[in-house]
Amino acid sequence: MINTACSQCNNSVKLSNSSALPSKKSDINVRFVYAMRCIGKEEEAAKTFCGIKNLPSPPSFKRYTKVLTDSAKSVCQESMKEATEQAVQENDGNRDITASFDGTWQNRGHVSQNGVLTVISAGKVLDVAILSKYSRCSKRLEKQHLPNCCANYQGTSGGMETHGVTQLCQRSEELYNVRYKYYLGDGDSPAFSTVQSLKPYGDDCIMEKLACVGHVQKRMGTRLRKLKSDMGKRQLSDGKTLGGRGRLTLDAIKTIQTYYGLAIRRNTSSLVSMKRAVWAEYFHIASTDENPSHGMCPKADDKDCWCKYQKAVVNKEDYKHADHLHLPQAVMEKLGMKPGFNCVTIMKKIDKARIFKAEKAMQEIAKKCRLRISSAKRKLEDAFEEEEDPDKPSYGAGLH
Repeated sequence: MINTACSQCNNSVKLSNSSALPSKKSDINVRFVYAMRCIGKEEEAAKTFCGIKNLPSPPSFKRYTKVLTDSAKSVCQESMKEATEQAVQENDGNRDITASFDGTWQNRGHVSQNGVLTVISAGKVLDVAILSKYSRCSKRLEKQHLPNCCANYQGTSGGMETHGVTQLCQRSEELYNVRYKYYLGDGDSPAFSTVQSLKPYGDDCIMEKLACVGHVQKRMGTRLRKLKSDMGKRQLSDGKTLGGRGRLTLDAIKTIQTYYGLAIRRNTSSLVSMKRAVWAEYFHIASTDENPSHGMCPKADDKDCWCKYQKAVVNKEDYKHADHLHLPQAVMEKLGMKPGFNCVTIMKKIDKARIFKAEKAMQEIAKKCRLRISSAKRKLEDAFEEEEDPDKPSYGAGLH
């Protein structure tokens, strides 16, 4: 606002240097507060900025917080509504969709006062549940809260996930007219069993749980890191620690975790092939120059071949296991990954099927060869018959 006053008659005129928004707030002030919020600064930082720039004092941020919050909430709701409709379209119009649920907390270790639960489908956020235990009410210890209190959850921080997932499922039909029939989430979370027992969609639609490859892959890395941490400086059978150069480092764990996830994703149509791919990874990593164990790795002519040893053999190139991720036998033994009865049984079935397929292929080849030879003989006989004089046959009944 610019105030212009006459020096003679003392009349003054106030002119606005910014248009007003529907909320009756000045556009320039809203933009200024929003800009400071976007870079993570509060009112004190705004005062410092304006003071250095020799600008008027900034407006009170509290007056604009509700305006920005309402606008952000409106845009968020519209965006999630559009995302839900896109998920339904990708599901061929079926409103019983697959959804992934996951939670995040302000602090690690399940001691956080605040948590957020998110439901995702088709790569976009459909809904969020914001939970908080933080309260400034004077009688909060007596579990008495004021109407405007931000605390909307009471219980353990770990229980926020179950409470939030339940809340999201119970309001999905009311908000978007969809049902989260297929559930994707952490395998170690009790949220699914709790929601399934509540039957938020009645007996007509029972929720089903799907296995998330990402979570399975993440647990592999988590357990390897925990094993590395628990072992510390303790020595293995070869007199060295579990970690260190050329052993189970954090980079090696990430690589193993990635290989493990790829082995699952590339063989979703066959459990036998999936198990074979996982064990191929194990033997590949356990291989050495003295004992290469790449028999289960994909062959070099396979388009999905990832084994550089197989490619090196075909190309007649040198391959040194020390230059790639290959862990010593002592490390592999400590991981506890040894082929058990089920693995041996599966490998025998694979070998038996492979031998049967090879024998059948050989029989087909032999049959084609016999047919080709018989056809050649018939053609040769037909040629002889055409050249032979019918009055003087070389062969016939009664001829010697």
